[in-house]
Amino acid sequence: MNGAGQAGYGGGGYGGGGASAGATSSIVIEVPNDKVGLVIGKAGMTIKELEQRSGARVQITPDSLWQGKAEARPIQLSGTPQQLDWCKALVAEKVNVPVEQLASTQEFAGGPPTPQTGL
Repeated sequence: MNGAGQAGYGGGGYGGGGASAGATSSIVIEVPNDKVGLVIGKAGMTIKELEQRSGARVQITPDSLWQGKAEARPIQLSGTPQQLDWCKALVAEKVNVPVEQLASTQEFAGGPPTPQTGL
């Protein structure tokens, strides 16, 4: 399978072998709040697997910012368009929700925004 033998993830590129220059962007998806644990996994293992398999970065709005809220939880995905599409499909599979239902109208509330340089 793709990515075999990668033991860790450093600060470099995600691999993936895409032919494009790899311009990255971020999107926000929503996961039902009662299914966020399925995305995180035990000790964060599922998030790590999602990041490794897709090449996208996954950031979930922390519990401390979401206490008492019943609506779906925003999750920020960062990567190339191909990585984002693949990661969305993997998340949808994990939570057993169609990809179309992951669309978000919310802002990501996970901390300071990721700096955008070279705009």
